[in-house]
Amino acid sequence: MSLRKYLRKNLLLLSIPHLFIYLMIYIAIIQLSSISDFNSVRCSDKSKLEENILLGHTSLEINTEGLAFSGFEYYENDKLAGKYYLYMTDQKIYLVLVREKNSFFDFFKGVDRKSTIPETIKIKVVKDENTVSYVMHRYAKEMGKDQNVFDGYFSSCILDEVAFPENTIFILVLAKYATLALMLITLVYMLLALINPLLNFMSKDIKQIAKIRNMNKKDVFNEIDDEVRNGLIFARDDFYITKNYALSISASKIEIIYIDNIKNLSITDVFVKKFLKKKISMGRLAGTDQQSFYFQHDFYDVDDARDAVYYMQNPDESDFIEEEYNIEDDKDIADETDVRDPDVDEAEKNKGDSDLAEAEPERFKEDSGLDKSADEVVDARGDEKNAGDN
Repeated sequence: MSLRKYLRKNLLLLSIPHLFIYLMIYIAIIQLSSISDFNSVRCSDKSKLEENILLGHTSLEINTEGLAFSGFEYYENDKLAGKYYLYMTDQKIYLVLVREKNSFFDFFKGVDRKSTIPETIKIKVVKDENTVSYVMHRYAKEMGKDQNVFDGYFSSCILDEVAFPENTIFILVLAKYATLALMLITLVYMLLALINPLLNFMSKDIKQIAKIRNMNKKDVFNEIDDEVRNGLIFARDDFYITKNYALSISASKIEIIYIDNIKNLSITDVFVKKFLKKKISMGRLAGTDQQSFYFQHDFYDVDDARDAVYYMQNPDESDFIEEEYNIEDDKDIADETDVRDPDVDEAEKNKGDSDLAEAEPERFKEDSGLDKSADEVVDARGDEKNAGDN
């Protein structure tokens, strides 16, 4: 594994869930926007108004042409909030509550509520029989007639602009486009960071190390990447040590430590919540420099933290230590080594020499036997020669 692959892996682990969350938010906003309360329907004429109310639409946009002031006003907290107008269709008379003050959006439309009413307004259909009954009663009283005279003429629904959720709809629209923008930004960033690891926000330590060492960021990255691939001297619990660097890797971040810059190292026993709030004991390795840099890494075994300190302090004296390797193994090997006494060694050496001396007479005896046989052969040949001469 290389530093480049670690950066890419963590980038994907963080970016893909974010994209998924943004997509879920976007779908939720679309679903909310489709609800009748947050989706106004344009009513081009009065017949469309009746039709949409019968269909159950509660948020509508109507023309203000033909509105007549009813003589009644609407107050909120003793302040004038709107006025009631009469809106007559072929079948009913509706009370329309028009907002008195300009909203945030009226300023962009160039509307001044004190001088005129906008050509179109967005209203919410609200059933309010008490208010309608009160207006009918006052009209009948002024006319000197019984209230029943207006039965069937007035609708029990009020077309209320004050209650229309204009701000909520605006927030939903804004959130929809903001979510789309976040999805696009995250996707573009992910692609660029996959191509160029130095754009990865987890590589911020490389920039700091480049300043400390007065080197180019790309050169520092290449050096770290090469040492991680070819020069690991310690690897335990996602903590890696090379000759010049140490890396603490987790799913959410990657800390790159320039070993020569570390001045203080400490190990403490801590209890960390893991596995659904279960606390487990871990050894925490922490390090600082003389300024503001700080890092920490939790090991499942405090002995692993001690090993990490040893290899950070002695990078030139160590061999690569794998996950299953323990520095205590060296001690066990040393304990099992046979340590011999010099006097005993000398005695065994002398004993070996004496054994060799005792074996030599047998060898010489065999040699002398061979010589004797050879002399006998010569004598025999000499006798055979003399016999021939005779």
